[in-house]
Amino acid sequence: MTRYVVIGAGAVGLALAARLHLAEIPVALVARGASLDVVARDGVRYTDPTGTRAVAVPVADRAGTRLAPDDVLVLTVKAQQADDALGEWAWQPVHDPADPHALAADLPVLVLQNGLATEAQALRRFATVLSASILVPAQSLEPGAVAVAAADPAAVLSIGLAPDGTDARVDALVADLQRAGIAAHSTDDVLPWKALKLLGNVNNAVELLGGSDEERKALSRELTAEARTVLEEAGLEPADGAERDEAVGRIRIQPTEGWEPGRASTFQSVARGASSVETDYLNGEIVLLGRLHEVPTPLNAALQRVVGASFARGEAPGTVTVADVRAVAAR
Repeated sequence: MTRYVVIGAGAVGLALAARLHLAEIPVALVARGASLDVVARDGVRYTDPTGTRAVAVPVADRAGTRLAPDDVLVLTVKAQQADDALGEWAWQPVHDPADPHALAADLPVLVLQNGLATEAQALRRFATVLSASILVPAQSLEPGAVAVAAADPAAVLSIGLAPDGTDARVDALVADLQRAGIAAHSTDDVLPWKALKLLGNVNNAVELLGGSDEERKALSRELTAEARTVLEEAGLEPADGAERDEAVGRIRIQPTEGWEPGRASTFQSVARGASSVETDYLNGEIVLLGRLHEVPTPLNAALQRVVGASFARGEAPGTVTVADVRAVAAR
């Protein structure tokens, strides 16, 4: 029977591991530091619109995780951490009596990172890479605790093989996720779904800026328009989200203890005191494509620059402003 080895105990990792365990689907969570200690002692504290429960997800660190031939790796770390994590895991032994040379690189790996970079990083090492665009209103600001502001479904995933195609492994994953209360569908071309999510992700760092709500909303609209122009010029036409809504349903945000709007993944990283943020793989992805295809990206480049420098200086959210981004874009 397939076991899902969920690598990373942030919001996405905790939410997926808890939902799979609640559905009695074999799962193991890989965590470290305070998250490992808390989950090992108390379980995952999983809160959704129906309430809070402790979910006794099996957990270990990488050294304590014994891989088996039927495992599927699920990489949930942030985009800027993915390449290091893939390198650490690919050459770990798989305990297969039939193949003493088996390694984790022989196992399927599902990558759930924002942006467009992780699939190529994974394919350098793993023969079978499953790629997904995930929508999940999950927030984790304390070790071992996650609040998900939706219950039916808790998340929505579009899943396919990287670089393209689908197969029985994708179908099996979709079926397991659906059993776990997650709306999922397979696609033989996952890249447009990744591009669609990136249109929203380019606004993640806007939550870190000072300024009025109207100033942030206006900047977000312009960032998205600039990103769409670049994606289309690069031949990456974003998917139509209405098609997914019709096929598998959409997330309905509901009041949930511990969950607040305006706290996307970049905000959560800063609030937790993370050592890096994913802006280089979100706005930076648009900047990269713009440079490759000779399309100007002044706003995405300015946001990447301003937030990156502010984070390097150790500044609190709100220190740099929308006006700072516009000033840099106008240089």
